[in-house]
Amino acid sequence: MASVALGETRGAEELYAPLLPYRDGPTPSSGFTAATRPVAHTLGELALLLGRKGDAAAHFARATAIADQWHSPWGRSRG
Repeated sequence: MASVALGETRGAEELYAPLLPYRDGPTPSSGFTAATRPVAHTLGELALLLGRKGDAAAHFARATAIADQWHSPWGRSRG
C-alpha cells in the first residue's frame, strides 16, 4: 500500500506477482475480514500503478464481490 500511496513503480512488479495466489482472500472464515481489505483490492491498485488497466478492473471487480460476501465496504473501489 505504501508503494501505491507514493506512486512508486519500482518494486511494484515484485509485490504484484507474489500476491496473485491470494487474490481471493482473506475468506470470511479466516478471521481477518474485519481488519483487512481484500487482497484483490491491493492487486487492483498495483495493476493501476503498473499501467495494467484491464487487470486492475478485474481485480477491483473481484474485491467488490468479496466485500459483498462479507457485507463490508472493504474492497469497494474505483474499478
